[in-house]
Amino acid sequence: MNHQPFNEWIYQDATLTEQDEQELKAHLKTCPVCQDNDKAWQDVNGMLKSAPMMPAAPGFVNRWQASLADRRQKELRRQVWMGFLILSGAFLLTLALIILFIVLNHSPVSLFTQVFESLTGAWLVFLEAKASITHWLQTIPPLLIGAGLLVFASWCTVLVLAWNLVFRISSRKGIPTK
Repeated sequence: MNHQPFNEWIYQDATLTEQDEQELKAHLKTCPVCQDNDKAWQDVNGMLKSAPMMPAAPGFVNRWQASLADRRQKELRRQVWMGFLILSGAFLLTLALIILFIVLNHSPVSLFTQVFESLTGAWLVFLEAKASITHWLQTIPPLLIGAGLLVFASWCTVLVLAWNLVFRISSRKGIPTK
């Protein structure tokens, strides 16, 4: 005999539909195994409901709340480290694949010449940029340079203060997790 839906109905606390309730009562009249299960569950349920509530040990709530904050902080650190490790691993894997692709598709001589051309080209671009900046700085009045530096320093100060504020708020409240 199949006892599966009837055993689930006996042990669950939710109310059954009227049809399920009638099926269960009819089955209990004919099945001694389910009758024993129902009686045993009623006895256990009655003992659980009639048992006295034991008070918590003194200081339990304070210790539990303190350990909860500590556990949350540890979980947050673990999540940050896990994210860092995953991103680092993805970066290193991508870098290794790019290097492998380049090495397999180019000869060492062509790689060396391309690297050498890139380095010398970058140096030439740096020298040209330096010459352009020097020319511009010599043609701009000194008062305008000072004003530009003052605006730049002001923006840097605002950005550092905003970063500091965000850092303080996020370290005080923590990063919300869902």
